[in-house]
Amino acid sequence: MTPISVFLRQQAPKACSIVLRGASKDVLNEIERNLHDAMGVARNVIRDPRLVPGGGACEMAVSRGLKDRSAAIEGVTMSAKIAFASRFLHVHMLQCLCSS
Repeated sequence: MTPISVFLRQQAPKACSIVLRGASKDVLNEIERNLHDAMGVARNVIRDPRLVPGGGACEMAVSRGLKDRSAAIEGVTMSAKIAFASRFLHVHMLQCLCSS
């Protein structure tokens, strides 16, 4: 884990400085870009706290719903619904693999 140092000067500061360190200029640029993105997300959530699930959350919910409903069905139809539901999990895994 990276050590973090926090220096406080006031009780309720209105501004702050963040010092970034990196092994190379490329790493430092990547850290700066990620920090900028994270601060933008935090600002947007503070301005409008409504969130939309992402990262395959919809596919996971559909898969879970299909599996739950297939428990009440017997026979070949149940097997087909379970197989179809598992395909949504594979879509989510492919999204994770392709995004990295």
